[in-house]
Amino acid sequence: MCDSARFNNGQLNVIQHEGKVGASNANTRRKRKRPVGDSSNEETDEFKSQLYSMLESNSQVLTAHLESQNVNSELDRNQRKEQMESLIGVLGKLTDALTKIADRL
Repeated sequence: MCDSARFNNGQLNVIQHEGKVGASNANTRRKRKRPVGDSSNEETDEFKSQLYSMLESNSQVLTAHLESQNVNSELDRNQRKEQMESLIGVLGKLTDALTKIADRL
């Protein structure tokens, strides 16, 4: 009897062999090693180059995203400041008007 439940997300594998159940982490599985040769080095170099290129482009995208967030945050702060100053002005005028009304009574 050999049953197994494997999740593709690599989190948990439950394996049953002859009535015994055990859990193993997918990261602990052994990988087959390829024989070291020229084609392997070329593939490794190509992979490293592609990885570097992807990391660099992702870094540029993240930098642009952070810069746009900073600009948006600054605009939001300025807008809130202007609205607060306007509200304070209106409340000041309202206070003056209520004071004049109270004085007349």
